[in-house]
Amino acid sequence: MSERHDDPYLAHAEVQQARHKQHWRGAMHAVIAGGVHPVIDYYPEPVADKWGTVTVGEWGGYLIQIMPMIYNDRLVMAPKRAPLLYDYGWCYPKGVAAMLAALTWDPAEFGEPHGFIKRIGPVRAADTRATKVPAE
Repeated sequence: MSERHDDPYLAHAEVQQARHKQHWRGAMHAVIAGGVHPVIDYYPEPVADKWGTVTVGEWGGYLIQIMPMIYNDRLVMAPKRAPLLYDYGWCYPKGVAAMLAALTWDPAEFGEPHGFIKRIGPVRAADTRATKVPAE
């Protein structure tokens, strides 16, 4: 192993991070190229962290993120000032369903994205609209 990868866990983590980023990059570009005009301000390239969470864009003081779970993927809205915590979350089947839901969702118009399997977190009741985080 090279000096950079003396720890096999770190080498594996870097490979997984690159795989997550590539997976979501392909999904984003394919859907946007197909004519979807998202309301959320999406990044040109998804940003993956070491835990596999991919940040794909921003809306109203929130980061729009997709977190891989064991049996599904979770679309979450995390405040920009506390990106490791999330206020709202929705689970979707594994694959690109969470990305498709994010790309077609207008948080100001609809309270929740379409097609989720279950809602996560006590903060939000069904059918309440998303509100922007107040600017500091």
